[in-house]
Amino acid sequence: MCRSVLYLYYRHFTYILHSCVPTNTRVKSLMIATKSSRTHHVQSGVAVMLLLIVIWQMYPILDAMVSQTLLNVRTPMIKNVGPYRVLVTGGGGFIGMHTSLRLQANGHHVVAYDNLNSYYNPALKQSRIQKLHANDIPFVRADVCNATAMEAVIKEHRISHIVHLAAQAGVRYSIDHPHEYVRNNVDCFVTLLEAIKALNVRLVYASSSSVYGKNDKIPFTETDPVERPASLYAATKRSNELIAHVYHDLYKQQSIGLRFFTVYGPWGRPDMAYWSFTKSILEQTPIRMFNHGNLERDFTYIDDVVDGIVASLDVLSYTPLILNLGSHRPVHLKRFIEIIEASVGQRAIIESVKMQSGDVPRTYADLAQSRRVLNYNPTTPLEVGIPRFVEWYLEHHDFDRSFKALIKSPLALTIPLVA
Repeated sequence: MCRSVLYLYYRHFTYILHSCVPTNTRVKSLMIATKSSRTHHVQSGVAVMLLLIVIWQMYPILDAMVSQTLLNVRTPMIKNVGPYRVLVTGGGGFIGMHTSLRLQANGHHVVAYDNLNSYYNPALKQSRIQKLHANDIPFVRADVCNATAMEAVIKEHRISHIVHLAAQAGVRYSIDHPHEYVRNNVDCFVTLLEAIKALNVRLVYASSSSVYGKNDKIPFTETDPVERPASLYAATKRSNELIAHVYHDLYKQQSIGLRFFTVYGPWGRPDMAYWSFTKSILEQTPIRMFNHGNLERDFTYIDDVVDGIVASLDVLSYTPLILNLGSHRPVHLKRFIEIIEASVGQRAIIESVKMQSGDVPRTYADLAQSRRVLNYNPTTPLEVGIPRFVEWYLEHHDFDRSFKALIKSPLALTIPLVA
């Protein structure tokens, strides 16, 4: 539509130009008399034309900005509605467990759903599930790609909302295991959308700050171009966003994609830097400081991220929505290490190395949209969040050994996978 309007302006301008060209010698005297006026009109027309050309070239960016602005204006906030019936995929995961517990505490009916894969030690996930069971949250061990199991759970529990957190995580792992990412992050996402497209189930799903890839502009805004992913993981997350748009266009499927920025906290993932650095400092083994420490990350504490996820369930969007969930406080890698050292009470043995493939130099979330739509307001700085994680880690460090201290029942390790 916008380009059609621009085209009409273009046709009008060319008409003005043609009207300024003398075609009949009998009007030469009139044209001489109005030469200065016509010159002024031509100059003004040229200026307008140049402006239209610039707008035409910038159309994709302007269109995205206008669309997002209109979306936020039209997105009503539904207050005091519920309780919801929520399926949390990846419920045995770090963010999934915290989200399930918060939703349950808020009075919603929650079902956790996870296949308990072996990307990292499943015993950690099993221990999270024990916390869910302790809060009477039912758990289903099944794969999101299992359409039959997914549809059965949705119907049995009369699910109204899905928080889709299940995915193959990790930027660096994707370099050596590309097929796992395509299956778990793309194929399973389509399976989920197929299961709910006719059921009027609202969807909130995890995207990632990694979609911003090699963007130089900071902070990262939802309307920024995201066409230069630095890893396959980032590409699969961007694919989710695009597929969600397609399912809205085809089936009016409502969805909100949340771009998480380096989430950390108790019960986190062992492959994340805050966990591995804490472990190495305690054991006095070297840690690798990538890009010689010239990295910045927008670390986001788990409670702040869960605030954003839960608030997203109350939003009814007319078109697919994408929002950043970060802290808006990027921290230099060297400062990050210093905070862990202070929390642990020991100095790190640092091995300075080059940038790793698939990595990016910085992440930095612009939160204007999420503040407006979700009233999102992260309050936990790294100086507060890291000590909380270290305190938890010191109480549960058997996760890096046998895990026996946290597994109260051997039956927890034998939850059958739904076929």
